[in-house]
Amino acid sequence: MNIESILSENGFTISFDVSSRHSISDLIGQKLRCGIYVLNFIDETFYVGQAVDVCRRFLQHKKNYDDIVKIYFKSEPKSNLNSHELYMIRLLENHTTLRNINYASMPELSCSELDQLIQDDDQKKWLSSYDSKIMHYKRVEDLSLRARTAKRAEKMISDQKFSKYVLPVMKKYAEKCIIDPYLTELTYWGCTCINTISNNFRLYSRINLRFQEVLTSGYDYAHNKATFSWHLAKSPFEGYFDTGDYRIEFIDHYYQSGGQDQFQIYTEDFDAAMWLLDNEVFILAAKSFNLSCMRKGAQPYAKTHCPTLADYLLPELAGS
Repeated sequence: MNIESILSENGFTISFDVSSRHSISDLIGQKLRCGIYVLNFIDETFYVGQAVDVCRRFLQHKKNYDDIVKIYFKSEPKSNLNSHELYMIRLLENHTTLRNINYASMPELSCSELDQLIQDDDQKKWLSSYDSKIMHYKRVEDLSLRARTAKRAEKMISDQKFSKYVLPVMKKYAEKCIIDPYLTELTYWGCTCINTISNNFRLYSRINLRFQEVLTSGYDYAHNKATFSWHLAKSPFEGYFDTGDYRIEFIDHYYQSGGQDQFQIYTEDFDAAMWLLDNEVFILAAKSFNLSCMRKGAQPYAKTHCPTLADYLLPELAGS
């Protein structure tokens, strides 16, 4: 089924050729301008958006894109905009390439800001290789940030359960699943020292990319077990995935910022966590998802990044 048929079936009965237009204000009445629109570009990529006034929004897009050839539109009440926009992104990204960044699983980014740090060819080589080669070892140093977070980090690192069960997993994840972690630290990924306890459960730390966590670690004192939760790409796991005797849960949960090709893996087994980080399917899923998030843009949690904890995740990598 082509894109036009999909849009027609979903109520996009209004469409216009706008390749030579600067405005569409004469095409849509003022009372009908609130709704969902889909832009069609000359290279047959698309963009899904919402607008209270689609004519005004089109003018904004024209300032950024000179290759829009067609617009599809359907009126919607303002209260429906968020849910309907997300639905159309999920639907269309299964059939074509979208230029959306937020909410899309693998956005079409011909020029990501990440490319200024790591060349596109090097990103592709990293993604296709099981062994992750570190290309840079010089870190960003923020002394004020280190001072603010050091005390909490040192207390957490001195916790024997953290150092024995959690730290090895975080370190292995940083080495295998984050591209060039020295170079991308702080701007594109960060680690937080939470170290709070509630109802016999201690939440230790998270590793964050873009607008979400990708690894969350804790300790369940009631069952005397470390806990690990990852968000990663779902598509590499299609088909049979043998977990052996390990207790591993697959949870249908995702954050909108990472897109719909995402789910959660959870385990309360340290050995299972270390096994996953040696599994090629898991590594591919984590790397694919993380690179997609990083290509979308910087992570907004730099102020909560903990350089002292990162010291324990990164220093041995240079010697490996």
